[in-house]
Amino acid sequence: MNYAVGHNTPGYSPESDVWVTEDYDSAKRALIDDLERHADWLDEIGLHDQAEEVSAECEDLNLASVGTEWSTTVPSSDSEHDLGLSFWLNVTEEEPEED
Repeated sequence: MNYAVGHNTPGYSPESDVWVTEDYDSAKRALIDDLERHADWLDEIGLHDQAEEVSAECEDLNLASVGTEWSTTVPSSDSEHDLGLSFWLNVTEEEPEED
């Protein structure tokens, strides 16, 4: 079973390459790393409440059972027009890229 990890603005194509792995734990760790980077950025620009919200999502993901598909949409700014960023981990038929 393979797992895809990525993020995007809801309604748009992914902003970065979707990463595919055969290992659930690696996929989960990669997604937690992405979420933590986003939380750090929010904190750096002074959006402390939003950063805490994203950190809470990291904790939820960390507690997810092995093999669980997971997604969330978190804030990306304090704008009233902010669509947020969607982060996901899901099962895929795509194959991991060869190194």
